[in-house]
Amino acid sequence: MQEKDPTSQQTLNPTPSEIGTDEETEPYSGTIFYDSSNHIRLIFSCQGTTLHRALPMSLFSGALAALIYALIKDGDYVDYDKGLTPKISSGYDYFSTLIAFMVVYRFLTVYDRLWEARNILDEVLQHAYTVAGLTATWSRRDMSPGAVKWRTLMKIRLVKYIRSVMSIVRDPDETVSYTKKKDDFDTEMRSADPYVLAKTIHELIFRHKEFIQEQDHFPAPAELKIHQFMEKSTKAYSEAVKFSTTPVPYPLMHLLKLMLLFFNLVTPGVVVREFDAVDDPFVLSFVTFLIVYGFNAIEATTVEIDDPFGSDPNDLDVKALLDGATRPVMYQLGTPVENSEVEIKSDEDDIL
Repeated sequence: MQEKDPTSQQTLNPTPSEIGTDEETEPYSGTIFYDSSNHIRLIFSCQGTTLHRALPMSLFSGALAALIYALIKDGDYVDYDKGLTPKISSGYDYFSTLIAFMVVYRFLTVYDRLWEARNILDEVLQHAYTVAGLTATWSRRDMSPGAVKWRTLMKIRLVKYIRSVMSIVRDPDETVSYTKKKDDFDTEMRSADPYVLAKTIHELIFRHKEFIQEQDHFPAPAELKIHQFMEKSTKAYSEAVKFSTTPVPYPLMHLLKLMLLFFNLVTPGVVVREFDAVDDPFVLSFVTFLIVYGFNAIEATTVEIDDPFGSDPNDLDVKALLDGATRPVMYQLGTPVENSEVEIKSDEDDIL
């Protein structure tokens, strides 16, 4: 393939297309930061809230309570036996307690997964950054054309590896689809596979003696240490893939959604029965709304943070983490233009 101009700045600072990704064009909103002491602003700020998920069903339950009250008042509804009220109330208490336990348990489980995802992502990026730091440290004295070429290739491969990892784990559907096509990789998919990229990085580390002058060859313990950190990053990526492809068990989700729907439909009738002395449908609707909204809002919050690698509000700020990892790598392994008297092949087939 045609060789690039060895003295060009583009060679030493690869563009997104050269490292296997395009610039971010879609609007991105990650973790929302806020001042917990500013109550007014917290209450009236709707960005990142779960109002759009919890309000519809809560309003429906409130309206249903008003409808039930109207039917009873107009005499079109068969009156209930007063003796059944304590039994209904007791059964509803047990049922609402069960729903509360399931909703809170799921929220705590997903919140733990959010922190687990954050730690896994940190491991992937921190170990990759450590590889770049050690590589730059051990080869910093050698400014020969071969050393410049080697550092530049390491930079390209590490940045491409980091971006590829982020691209795959950010979309659970894409992650599942990607892992299922392992046996049907075409050339483009294979070149973007983090495992393949990690392998090429290991090979570059192993072949550093072909580029770096003899007096600056890595000591065996130093080379082994770099390999180990790269292996740790790859292992953390494997954990991230398992995280993205292993959701909360479907039977549990199905049961929770079914019982929550039943709770939303039953609560209006129970409220009307319990507050039979209240002769105001608006009060009954408001009480029903508050009860139902509390449960639905917690579940909606759980849904909001269930995919921490996405680009929705309250997800991990993957873009900021990506920039924070690639920029130090580019800086650590960057080489001045005046020392770039070397040819960097665009295909790098000899290294693969």
